[in-house]
Amino acid sequence: MGEGKVRIWNVAANKELPLLQDKILNTAFCLAFSPDGTTLAVGGMGKVRLWSLETK
Repeated sequence: MGEGKVRIWNVAANKELPLLQDKILNTAFCLAFSPDGTTLAVGGMGKVRLWSLETK
């Protein structure tokens, strides 16, 4: 079983962004970024989770 973790890298800066974790989602089968890159949608196990990726 999955661990509900999503890892994202900023390729231009060559660094990993903070880990996204959702124990209810458990396994991610697909993901998509919003056109402006500020939201990530992750789907799996009959659920969809939205994360805000905006930096402050």
